[in-house]
Amino acid sequence: MNNHIKIKADLDRGIFWSLFATIMFGTADTLLQFLSQHENVSAVWFLSTRTFFAGIILLIIGAFMYRRHFFDIFKSIQSIVYLVLYALLGICVNFLASYLSVQYGNSASMSILQYLSPLFVLLIMVIVQRRAPSLIDVIVFIMAMIGIFLVLTKGNFSKLSISTTALMWGIGAGFGQALYLICPVPLTKKHYPQILILGWGLIISSVAFNLKQPIWVNPPKINLALVLTISCVVLFGTIISFMCFLKAAKYVTSQIMSLTAAFEPITVFILSFIFFNLQVNFIEVLGAVIVLAAIITLQICHSRANN
Repeated sequence: MNNHIKIKADLDRGIFWSLFATIMFGTADTLLQFLSQHENVSAVWFLSTRTFFAGIILLIIGAFMYRRHFFDIFKSIQSIVYLVLYALLGICVNFLASYLSVQYGNSASMSILQYLSPLFVLLIMVIVQRRAPSLIDVIVFIMAMIGIFLVLTKGNFSKLSISTTALMWGIGAGFGQALYLICPVPLTKKHYPQILILGWGLIISSVAFNLKQPIWVNPPKINLALVLTISCVVLFGTIISFMCFLKAAKYVTSQIMSLTAAFEPITVFILSFIFFNLQVNFIEVLGAVIVLAAIITLQICHSRANN
């Protein structure tokens, strides 16, 4: 009986921390809309700033937690290559595409498009492994495309509700998120601490962004709103959310954590409705529900197949 109570308590803790992390991600996505559309902050300058400060803070935390293993990832040429790929293809592509999709469209549409990342992971695996997709994969793909079509047209099938530019960057955000999930897998299999993988990845990404747009060159007009917004994105959208996911991973499986990710676009829709007067109709809500159902179905089926 006591063991049953402990298992339930651990499950509740894991779901709580995973949900909290997901809500933090959704909040950060909404803040990106404020930054890109109301503060007129260039994408690369913002990303130079975000990756630098988030990377430094995570590495400081990682140094206290894993002092003896702080530089282990650099002792192998193969690990360095994987880390650089993770930084450039995963973090840089995902962060840049997400910001530009929000800048040219809105955070709600971007979050739905980015949530398609499991489909992109599936497509990449199908291509790499040279295998035919299963029937459930095809059904889920069709469901997701129908849902996206309804979200992006809002029932008016003659035109999109966002610009083509926002749509393309949104798709890029989903693809970048898929790479963000795939690229660090070889590093995690070698049991490098995840907080150090992300911290070093962010620093390498920061170097790449700062080569294009250094933080100190042509910065935007600094005001209190800008400082607070960037600080919230760095703290809540990168550091606190990641630490919460690490805490959740102690109590629940990756399957449960992936299912709670559905609350990220839901959070963005709610916050966009409150703060940006986002107008949604039944068709758009129906499309979002279909997308969420499709991705959750995909996660459940593949998790069961791997067990």
